[in-house]
Amino acid sequence: VIDARDHLLWDSRIPGYEMHALDEFILFTRWPVLRKELIHYRPVFPSTVAARFEVSWQGKTFALYSIHLPSPRHVFREALGRIPGKSPWGILSAETREDYARRLANIQASETFVRLRLAREKLPLLIAGDFNLPPHSLFISRMEENGWADCFAERGRGWGCSFPGDQPFWLAFNRPWLRLDYVFHSREWTALSCEVEPPSPAQHSAVRAVLELKAP
Repeated sequence: VIDARDHLLWDSRIPGYEMHALDEFILFTRWPVLRKELIHYRPVFPSTVAARFEVSWQGKTFALYSIHLPSPRHVFREALGRIPGKSPWGILSAETREDYARRLANIQASETFVRLRLAREKLPLLIAGDFNLPPHSLFISRMEENGWADCFAERGRGWGCSFPGDQPFWLAFNRPWLRLDYVFHSREWTALSCEVEPPSPAQHSAVRAVLELKAP
């Protein structure tokens, strides 16, 4: 599962795999995809926050959600850019502060929207992608409260940092220092392993999880 706007960067002729692309969301799979759907949340930009793929495997059907939640860092970066000489936040006008607060509230509302959409799912569920949130965030905590298990928390080792890749930060010694990418699963699955690839030129390091669908 990949989120990438430029589909031409990916070879759709990988032997034994078929590529399914919806907007920025790309799925490579060896199994038939029965349905696929883009999931929008209009108040934020971009409005597409996820894609749902219904996959058939050995007579069973499961739902795979590819997630890409909006990042709040653009709002913070824009706000800081408006502060001459790194002055205190108080220099921003009340209208500007209200605008940023409203935009951050919309981002948080999109997280709630995605979580409630996932809660309606009736099929065995896999949820993967760039959540743009650290493990201690409210959204991630509520994912676990809803019964969706974090593969890395179950079977991973170390910190699981996956960002940034090609945007090195000197304080992190040019290595990923944030965990933003996850694979979650519903109770119908058992996580066997989960690992993050070594640092690479990619913006996000890949997360690889091996799971087993339990017998009904």
